[in-house]
Amino acid sequence: MNYLTGWTVRHIGTHKNSTNFCALIELIVKYCCPGEVWQGPKVVLVVDNYIIHHSKQTQALLERYADRLRVLPLPTDAPKLNVIELLWKYLRRKVTHNHLYATIDKLVEAVEEFFKGLDTNSLQVLSVIGNTG
Repeated sequence: MNYLTGWTVRHIGTHKNSTNFCALIELIVKYCCPGEVWQGPKVVLVVDNYIIHHSKQTQALLERYADRLRVLPLPTDAPKLNVIELLWKYLRRKVTHNHLYATIDKLVEAVEEFFKGLDTNSLQVLSVIGNTG
């Protein structure tokens, strides 16, 4: 999520693991700092201390993109500093709380629809994360 614009990029995977986190990093690079050589400012990735953010696989990919990505780790046990948690809470309130889906595919479909709505309403994202300008 871009804290300044409200733009989001996502990768929905079957597991919360390094492979899926690396797939998200690849999407961030594709959309925010593409090309063989990057001349622009670095994209700052704010990460918490979840194990997949420090895995060998993740670290190798981050080294590959060191010319375009800067990792900013949050302090341990500081969830209030991680604004993406506000968006996850909003997602759960809108999509999963008091909703029962017949299949996991239906749940994923609902999550995708939620994000498609945010794709066209970045001001909503900014409002949810408390960045009102």
